Amino acid sequence: MANYCSVCGKKLGILSSKYKAEDGSVMCSSCFKKYIQKQKELKRQEELRKQEELKKQKEKDRAIMKQYISKYLYLTNKDEDFILKVYNEFMARRDEVKKMEPDEQLYELLNGFSSYEDCELLKSLIGYEYVRDMGLYENLKFFEEENESILSTSRNEEIEKWEISYGDKFCRVWNTLEDEIKEKIFDAYALTNVNPDFQGDLKKMYKLFENKGIKTNYSEILSFFYEIIKKNLEDELEKTLLSVYKEISMKLGESITKEKVIKEFVKKYPEGGNDFMIVSKLLDKFNFEYEQEEIEELIERIKEEIEIEEFEQNLLNPSAKKQKIEIGDFTTLNGYEFEGYLVNLFKLLGYNAVQTSLSGDQGADLILSKGDEKIVVQAKKYDGKVSNKAVQEIVAAKNYYDADKAMLVTNSSFTKSAVELAFSNDVELWDGRKLKRVIKDLESKKKKNRLFLP
Repeated sequence: MANYCSVCGKKLGILSSKYKAEDGSVMCSSCFKKYIQKQKELKRQEELRKQEELKKQKEKDRAIMKQYISKYLYLTNKDEDFILKVYNEFMARRDEVKKMEPDEQLYELLNGFSSYEDCELLKSLIGYEYVRDMGLYENLKFFEEENESILSTSRNEEIEKWEISYGDKFCRVWNTLEDEIKEKIFDAYALTNVNPDFQGDLKKMYKLFENKGIKTNYSEILSFFYEIIKKNLEDELEKTLLSVYKEISMKLGESITKEKVIKEFVKKYPEGGNDFMIVSKLLDKFNFEYEQEEIEELIERIKEEIEIEEFEQNLLNPSAKKQKIEIGDFTTLNGYEFEGYLVNLFKLLGYNAVQTSLSGDQGADLILSKGDEKIVVQAKKYDGKVSNKAVQEIVAAKNYYDADKAMLVTNSSFTKSAVELAFSNDVELWDGRKLKRVIKDLESKKKKNRLFLP
């Protein structure tokens, strides 16, 4: 019995090739090929449509995540330096374990979840069954029972003992895991090293997004923290540089040169003046052409010029300096004058105080001594907050000068990360408020002493 092609109407004999479409219609070979090609194209277009929908949904989800993270930063007033440090340490720890050789990697991961809290964190990401099957809860008992012997044995013996006990079990399960699960384990491993308070906030943030149907991970969340903070800092820098650009333009008028612009900037912002990236952004506003090496050499030369000029000014006009360095008046001093002010202040407090050289001070601006005690002091005359970089410098100076104590004194204040780092390194911090309290006490003592003068 003859059939007809449902598309072109061609008569299909008994011996003719017949093809059936999904709906049951019969076609000739030529029409069926076109039908197959059309179906493939429709399927491809459907896949593209789905991908576009997923992309739009992902962009929408990311916008929501960034909105919540921005609100968190605004409302909690978290120290941005601290969060950037967390991000960098998290990514470094994560990348480090990912690049390890398989045996060492598994050993590090197993030991990375050595507390109940760590295992619970991992369970929240990959589920109880995975954590149980990898033997991590059993491994906790191993750590508790063998803690003392682990501490007394070499790393090779420790690895051997671990492999005999639970390593094989962990390894077998690990080799069956999908890449997505492994990535979550790497995240959890890196997160175990994060400050507990901030880790708690990150967990809540992760759960919040999960409840909103947003599929994410801790790497992405921290990356958004990094991105938002960097953007905020860039916006703040741009605002500052625009203000500086207008100020310098008005001050210098038509006699603007690269050297003059840099000099004005370094005078007002000593820390920013050390950074080629920041200086180059300012120079770009003046449409200057330059090479990096040229600007870096200019910065160093100008810094030295400013230091010599300030030094000469203090020598030639000592009366003005003395007038400025009255107790309680440090707000109008430049950096070098502020150091001299502190020398006088510490002398009034009973210390022998010496100002270090203008260059090669190794991070210390003042050396104090009283009895057998030696103290190194770094002075920071700032408009903004002093970061943990200054803490690192004075800690290095303490070691260099073999001092008993380290101090960091500023007219301003310190970032949270600077305070935390100073506490862990036993560095004494004096901010503007502390400095004023010390001065007030001195003035009070001077008034009391006057009562007993003949």
